[in-house]
Amino acid sequence: MNASSRVGGGALPLQELPTKCVGIKIDGLSTNTIERLMRESTPPIIGYIEEDLFVMDARTIQDEEVAIIASTFKRILTED
Repeated sequence: MNASSRVGGGALPLQELPTKCVGIKIDGLSTNTIERLMRESTPPIIGYIEEDLFVMDARTIQDEEVAIIASTFKRILTED
């Protein structure tokens, strides 16, 4: 999904950058539960909820973090 995200604090707190986001929905889990499980994982994976999706901004994900995110989702999907 196309989106924009704010740079943050400092001299340009309102500056927006174009980005791509990934929205996740898992059958049988509420979006709030997905967000909580990701935040409580080690290391924490931070996203936000928008339009009933757990959303992660690809601009903020480093290449080496992709495997961590994937394994966290795998764990969530296989837990009983």
